[in-house]
Amino acid sequence: MSSIRILIVEDHLLIAKDISIKLQNAGYEITDLAISGEVALQSIRLKTPDIILMDIDLDGDLDGVDTVREIQKTHPAIPIIYLTDHDDKRTFNRAKYTNPASFIPKPFNLRSMSNAIDLALFNASQQHSAAQAQAALSTSSSESNSNLYLLENCIFVRDRQTYQKVKINDILWIEAAGSYTNIITTHKVFNVAVSSNKFEERIQHPHLQRVHRTYIVNINHIKSMDNATVQMEISSSLLKFSIKQKSGIIPVGNHYRKEFFKRFSRI
Repeated sequence: MSSIRILIVEDHLLIAKDISIKLQNAGYEITDLAISGEVALQSIRLKTPDIILMDIDLDGDLDGVDTVREIQKTHPAIPIIYLTDHDDKRTFNRAKYTNPASFIPKPFNLRSMSNAIDLALFNASQQHSAAQAQAALSTSSSESNSNLYLLENCIFVRDRQTYQKVKINDILWIEAAGSYTNIITTHKVFNVAVSSNKFEERIQHPHLQRVHRTYIVNINHIKSMDNATVQMEISSSLLKFSIKQKSGIIPVGNHYRKEFFKRFSRI
């Protein structure tokens, strides 16, 4: 589990530092402050961000749009949020063909920045799977809020005012909690405002297997199993959280038993 990693590309260092402080205080991780397109490209080689905030009017050989085009040659899936301080139609027309997640006019506040990050995650999640996008759009209003996104082998979970990145491999199991879902990870429990059925529709991954109407387990974290239960790996750090199965013993429902055991080959 980790915070969302953001690269800030802004040639005015004071503005970049101000953005960085606000976002770090809000719980985001800043991978770097790049003052030019060239520096941004080098930074991405060292540490790949989840989102890029790009000044559209960078000084130097590469402006913001040129830099994004170069980035997309090797990292086409990273969401881009353009920062702009004037209304230049020509630059905007160039920028829109890079399919940015959002444009933010300067000056901006934390709320507008958080909304843009939310939109960036939403767009990237929609592009990741058209099938999951359709499922998300068809949910009820209480469950279609932006609380949960899947990107490659991780999900982004809303935790207070920010999103936390949770690797699929760090998920132990998922349990239904009424209209909410508890995501039990190796070190923390997240309570998400979406039912476990809708979670399963929206977050489909080969390592996650439903074994009971209440439980979905990560098969990579099964410690042992018999015909009726699976024993999940669990650390003492999780005992302080309110979860149903503090022992890590998850029941296997009759309706799901056959499909579950098909995942394992007899030797």
